Amino acid sequence: PALKFTGTADQGALNLEATLDLDPTRFGILSSSLPDCQVAGLIKAQADPLAGTWAVQTDVKATGTDLSKFSPTIPRNTASSWMIKAQARNASDGLDVEQLDISGNGISLVLAKPLRLTNGRLPTEAALTLTARDANLVSLTPFLAMANLTATAGRWTGEAELALVQGEPTITTVKTHAFAGLTLERAGKVLLKEVDAQLPLRSYFLVTSN
Repeated sequence: PALKFTGTADQGALNLEATLDLDPTRFGILSSSLPDCQVAGLIKAQADPLAGTWAVQTDVKATGTDLSKFSPTIPRNTASSWMIKAQARNASDGLDVEQLDISGNGISLVLAKPLRLTNGRLPTEAALTLTARDANLVSLTPFLAMANLTATAGRWTGEAELALVQGEPTITTVKTHAFAGLTLERAGKVLLKEVDAQLPLRSYFLVTSN
């Protein structure tokens, strides 16, 4: 089954597990209207209605199965898979995110310390570590597509710390970001072709934010 639930109750506390195996190609005539993304894995939730507490954990894999739909230059059935691990629980004034770890294709984005999300407010303190180890930039195409961009070739290596300090965003380069053979398209037209570059993200952020 695409979705399987199990659960137990103990003295008012509920423990639920959902096993996911979602493949949009299995939904018949609805398939063409669904995102081209397979999702598989486990979601766990604990809740105590009397105490007013709840917590949730995810350990899922999301896969875009065919990136060639973004550009004929990308080979058919090129996939982009991401593991998403997260833990969160409610707090008296919002939500505590205890873990966020997104990784795949040589790229990882990790929450460096727990994050408090206060009701109706953006966080003032946050820290994430972004690392790329010879990452295939084509795998980022589903995200770049939101800006009408497509990466059809290229590798990326580097590391940066992303943070909010008293509400102000900062980016600190830990290891200079090196791009090799980057080819970028917009609406089918080549913007960059086989570009090699090194980029300290702090400098880039300061320039582009002015």
